[in-house]
Amino acid sequence: MGQMDLRSAVAEVIGLQALYSSSNTDDMKRRGALIRKAIPNALSQIQPLLAESAGVEIGDLLIEGRDATGMKAQIPWVRFGSRKASPRATVGWYVVLLFGQAGAGAYLALAHGSTQFRHGAFVPRSDEELSQLMAWGRARLSRSLPNDPRLVPNVKLGSVGALARSYEKSCVVAYQYSAAELPDDAGLQRDMTTLAGLLRQLYDAERLGQTPSATDPSVRDAEEAGAVISRPTSTQGGQGFALSADERRAIELRAMRLATTRLQELGFRVEDVSKMGSFDLLATRGDETVRVEVKGTTGNLGAILLTANEVQLHLKAYPANALMVVHGIELVERDGSPLAVGGTLQSWMPWALDIDLLKGITFKYQLA
Repeated sequence: MGQMDLRSAVAEVIGLQALYSSSNTDDMKRRGALIRKAIPNALSQIQPLLAESAGVEIGDLLIEGRDATGMKAQIPWVRFGSRKASPRATVGWYVVLLFGQAGAGAYLALAHGSTQFRHGAFVPRSDEELSQLMAWGRARLSRSLPNDPRLVPNVKLGSVGALARSYEKSCVVAYQYSAAELPDDAGLQRDMTTLAGLLRQLYDAERLGQTPSATDPSVRDAEEAGAVISRPTSTQGGQGFALSADERRAIELRAMRLATTRLQELGFRVEDVSKMGSFDLLATRGDETVRVEVKGTTGNLGAILLTANEVQLHLKAYPANALMVVHGIELVERDGSPLAVGGTLQSWMPWALDIDLLKGITFKYQLA
């Protein structure tokens, strides 16, 4: 198959949907060639533009098309997104071309993985989970959505199949295309870069642990590092959203600043001992001495990461100890460097560390 322009390939697939068969007919063979080769090849011509708009490296931009898992699929698709953040269509956020059944046209959608692979089959995610993700995504992007009448909040693929319904429920926003009103290549590229820019915002939020049910970034990074250490030859990747050293330092400084201010408001004299011991702040007030652990996160209040030394120290120090966590910190850029602002402080004074709530990520096992 020679190089086709994007519009022609998309239009032909829309037409072939009227001839759908679950068998590998000549029409379905042609559709498969368009989905798996022609459209991805056309997108690869604008790969640098898509990668830049999505905020990912060119080598990380995944472009793929699928039209069958066994029998020919009723709803074929072509998608692009971060290989690290969305290694499979069942995982993470991406931009996808979804082709409806005859008469339904096509949609270019900002979507999230709508299924999970369980017991040898793709199983739709729960309505509750998809609803929570879509509501969060729309709220997150509410100020950035362009005022374009072609953008629709609901996708209707014209199929009663379970997977089609899951696709419909997993789209935040989409451009709707009919065969008669399909944009030219330049128009399709503009729509793709617009959605790629929105995708970038969702990737940033995931990296900062701000999505529903997200794990604190430091815990997430430790879990993924532990998985790499224990399975160094595994090809199973994590989310690929590690914070930079400068970002982590900015978050740490913001948390320490807010914790210090709160302690001073309570009448404590505060000393930063984070570089010398297994806790962060030494707070004294008269004859009272408190060892304070400080944690900061861009995510919601949830799990925190503790070293073995920190655990042992606070078990022994109780009740002359405290835990202070600043969550919901925001990262902004100032003069080319990350700056942490905002955040909500929550304190446990004293902190009765519950060993039943500890979960090991990695262990050292001494052999000799």
